This record gives sequence, C-alpha cells and structure tokens, in this order.
Amino acid sequence: MINSENKNNISEDFKQISENITIVIWKAKINDRYEFEETYISPVVDEMLGLPKGTIKSDWNRFFEYVKPEYLPEIQAKFQKVFSSPKTTDFFEYEVIKADGKTAWFRSEGRNIKQNKKFFIFGTTADITKQKETEKALKINEKRLKEAQKTAHLGHWELDYRTNKFLWSDEIYRIFGLEPQKTPANYEIFTDIIYKDDREFVFKSFENSVKNKTDYNIVHRLKLKNEKIKHVNQRCKTTYNEAGKPKRSIGTIADITVQIESEQKIKKQNLELQQINAEKDKLFSIISHDLRSPFNALIGFSEILYRAIDSYDKAKSKKMVSIIRDTSVATYELLNDLLKWASFHSGQIVFNPEKINLQYFTTKIIYPIKSFAGNKEIEITNKISEKTEILADANMLSTILRNLLTNAVKFTHIKGKISIFSNETDKNIGYPRKVGQI
Repeated sequence: MINSENKNNISEDFKQISENITIVIWKAKINDRYEFEETYISPVVDEMLGLPKGTIKSDWNRFFEYVKPEYLPEIQAKFQKVFSSPKTTDFFEYEVIKADGKTAWFRSEGRNIKQNKKFFIFGTTADITKQKETEKALKINEKRLKEAQKTAHLGHWELDYRTNKFLWSDEIYRIFGLEPQKTPANYEIFTDIIYKDDREFVFKSFENSVKNKTDYNIVHRLKLKNEKIKHVNQRCKTTYNEAGKPKRSIGTIADITVQIESEQKIKKQNLELQQINAEKDKLFSIISHDLRSPFNALIGFSEILYRAIDSYDKAKSKKMVSIIRDTSVATYELLNDLLKWASFHSGQIVFNPEKINLQYFTTKIIYPIKSFAGNKEIEITNKISEKTEILADANMLSTILRNLLTNAVKFTHIKGKISIFSNETDKNIGYPRKVGQI
C-alpha cells in the first residue's frame, strides 16, 4: 500500500504556474520503504482524466487508480530508481483509463533533486495520446508501404552527401538478392551488383543528373550473386543547398524483369510469325511453280483428246488417256510431297534421313516434268548410276530436284537437252554444273 500525505511546501507562484498549463507538474518524497510521504500534483490532472476538479488532490494513490494495472510495477520501479540515484532523470509511458472509459497515453518524467536537505522527485506528466496515435499510424503506413513495395517490386534509396551515408528500403535488398538489413547499404555493393557492361552507363547517368540538376530515369541490368540477371528501372531526384551543392539524392529501383522478358518473348514471337508468313509465301510460290507445269500438261492433253477423240483410233486414244493418268498420279504425288514439305517447315514433322537409290528416285521426279519439257521439245536424260545410293530426307530431296529440273526446263532453249549427272567426292554425292545440264 502506498501512503500519501499532502505535507508540501509549494510556493504560491509555483501553484499558479502549475494550475494554468496543460502539463501536470508534480513533486514527491519517498521514504526508505519507497512509500510516498510528501506529494504535490497540479490540479490540471483532473482535467486530463476527465474528472471533477479536486478529485485527485495530490494523492498518488487516487491517480494510480486510473492507471492500467499492468503498468504499475514498472512505474513503481522507475520511482525507486530515480529516488535512489541523485540527479538521475528517467521517464515512463503508460496507459490510463479516463472517467469516460476511454484509454489515453501519459508520459511522466522525473528527476531526483535535493531541496532543504531532503531529496525530492520533481517531474511532469503529459497526455501523449495524439503522439502515440500518430506513431501508430506511421507504423501502419510504413508497413503498408513495405507491403506495397514488395508487391510492386519497387524499392527506394537515399544518399546523404553530408555523411555519405546510404539508406535502402527492404525491397531494395530483395531486388539485389540480399537479406534485408543484414548487409550495410553502400555504393560499393551496388556497384558490384550492376551488370558489368552497364556500369559506365549507370555512373554517367547519375553524374550528369547531379551535375546538371536534372532528374534521371534509366533502365539497366543487375547480376546477382547466383548469376541471375535482372532488369531494373531506376529513377533519381537530387536536392541542393543554397550554395548549389548536392544535399541529398532520393531514388527508386523497380524490378521490371518480368516486363522485359515478356517484351522479349513478344518480340521473338513476332519474328517467328514473320518467318512463318515468309515460309507460307514461299510455299505458295513453290506450289505455283511446281504444280503449274503438270496441270498445264493435263489440260493440254485433255484438250487434244477432247477435240480429236472421234478421229483417233483406239490405240492412240488409249495412249493419250495413259499420259493423262500417269501425269495425274505424278501430280498427286507431287502435291503430297509439297504438303509434307510444308509440314516439315511448320515444325509438324522432323528431319528423317533414309537410304535412297538416287537413280530411281530421280526418274520418278523427271516423269511429271517430261510433259512440260515436251512442249519445248527438250530431252531429259538421267545418267545417274543405278548403284548410287545416298542418305537423305526424301521430301527435302524431291523438292530440291524438282526445283532444279523445272528451272532447267524453263531456261533451256527449244529442242535443248538436259542431262542429270552425279559424282562421288569424299563420300558425298554432288553434280557438275553446266549450261543445259544438271
């Protein structure tokens, strides 16, 4: 039990001052048993607690009735510490329950002073509820800011030119692949993390920004300790003193790796789309080139047979029909080859080399083109040996030979000759290129 006796010797001037300010002024003497003997508490304490004037009457016991019980042991210990140590000052913050039931925060600060050969504790008590609410709001905002920065992968930094001290937010550490607050923020660490090829660009951008007193906004790369590459967007603003010298630089670093990689992916897809369109155009060109000749032959022979069928004998008509049939079969096979070639270039089939008899394979390619060559009375001769065998993809080889033969017919004079040769050189099969020959 704390005893309290109002045996104060407080001057009238002191009372006037203490009763007309919003801070409680108090004085207390504690005996060897740490009990209050002489106390004074300015009346404003009643107003702070929402009590009728004259309720507390300088009685610490009455005041402690409004202090939350969990804070009383700490307050008692603080009083004892200050009273037992001359010229010692200490403070304590605690919660009280006001007359209307609302909670408020008080801060008391006391100092041990000797007066008239006696030791007293002089102190003040202030309502710091608004300050505490502000601190709480700041902590909440700081927490929200950290969460927002973490979500947006955006960190901030500061550089004080007077102290040359760096400050990094937690998200800066995470962007750099470091544990927050475990590594001191400094320029050397930042320099090491910047991608080597980008360092000069970053340094010059920063120097020019400070020198020209302009903000800067750059994109560069980082290389972390785990060899991972990150892309960041860095912004900076510098403030200056009256002499025009830089005072503080404040900046942000945003991790835009996902955005950059997405842009690169889209760029790659656009290139692939352009290639697909080019392949499509090429396919149409080849189809037009390779199918026109056999269809012309089919139309030509069909037209001849249609007009002269009544004058042809059975043998001649049968021969014409045979040519049309063989050309149709060859054209169908050609179309299949073209479709396979298209599938190969669209990635639907894989390269599939096989053993091929080149002489037999070339003869099959020549057959549908002979009708086209016949229009110009061009003779095509296959001089490839029957024993020549190669390892190749049949679809690709048929496309190559067909293009060569069709172009040869196209650019050979009327009644010319086309001969097909093959040579073996170091286990590779090639051919000598001559005018009018392939």
